[in-house]
Amino acid sequence: MRLLPILLTLTILACNPNPHQDNLLTIDLVKNIHNIKDIPLSSIADRIEYIPLKTEGGGLLGEIRGLFELNDTLIIYGYDFCKVYDKYGNYL
Repeated sequence: MRLLPILLTLTILACNPNPHQDNLLTIDLVKNIHNIKDIPLSSIADRIEYIPLKTEGGGLLGEIRGLFELNDTLIIYGYDFCKVYDKYGNYL
């Protein structure tokens, strides 16, 4: 019976409505739509890297829904596609 309070406490702590954000910068565009001003990208990013994606073999991309980097691989996905590129922009 001593295990029940511990399990109950762990369950309550696991249901945290504010998940850890890893210090991500979040901009509420709806709330700040009237306060638009130019902000240099370098003020919110440590490093900016431009990687032209080659279309041979991979074709053109449609509407991009997300992009993430896994080791030296870029994974780009949309509603109806998922494409993988190396860090030089070559289609894999």
